[in-house]
Amino acid sequence: MGRLIDPNRQEEAPRKKSLKPSIIHIIVGSILLVLSVVLWLLLRYYINKSDISESYSSIKYLLMLVGSIGFLIALSGVTNLIDVIKENEYLKHPDYAFDFEKELASYKYVGRKVKPKKLEKSGATSYKNYLEWKKAITENNTLGIKEYNFYRYLIDRKRRVESYIDMVKTVVIPIELGIIAVFCTGQETSEYGFNYLTCVITSIVLLIIIVIEINNKESEKNFISDVCEIIDESTENEHKAAS
Repeated sequence: MGRLIDPNRQEEAPRKKSLKPSIIHIIVGSILLVLSVVLWLLLRYYINKSDISESYSSIKYLLMLVGSIGFLIALSGVTNLIDVIKENEYLKHPDYAFDFEKELASYKYVGRKVKPKKLEKSGATSYKNYLEWKKAITENNTLGIKEYNFYRYLIDRKRRVESYIDMVKTVVIPIELGIIAVFCTGQETSEYGFNYLTCVITSIVLLIIIVIEINNKESEKNFISDVCEIIDESTENEHKAAS
């Protein structure tokens, strides 16, 4: 494959992918898990059940629900943390001198009005439309890379993103729905109103979290596909020009 950029141009060191979101997930999930375990132990061994006999069952299942959600959040954080560490190691390689996070943020903002402070925080650039973004990727000195190696890196990253999306859809979502179902069906009829409200609120919160996560990963997958398409077009044009 040919090069899209001036090979003599010295590129700035690529920005590392932030570990902060993954660490926050781990901390929040761990707090929920530990808190639910501590409260469950207090409820089981130190609190007189006769004092809360009417609510004991609901409290027990609610703590199980919170603990399970905390475990899933922490697990997601650990998975993402490992992935981010691997990504940052990839970006240290000179073949991958591409500011992935900056370019991904720019891609997400294509055709949108974004406040300058938001652009500055993410390091993104605002583009009016897709063609303007594509021209910048093709012509600007943003790809300090050897294209073939970088192309294979993109393919590998896309596969991992797709695997993550599949895991969320086929593993995480069914587990979370199962936990909620157990909680909602394991209570006394007299506590139905409380259970119903808790299930609705929990379901909405989890749905929002899952939709945001899947949407972010889908955007990343689309971004990788479009960059690969640009590299393919550039290579094809060079072959046509040489023939």
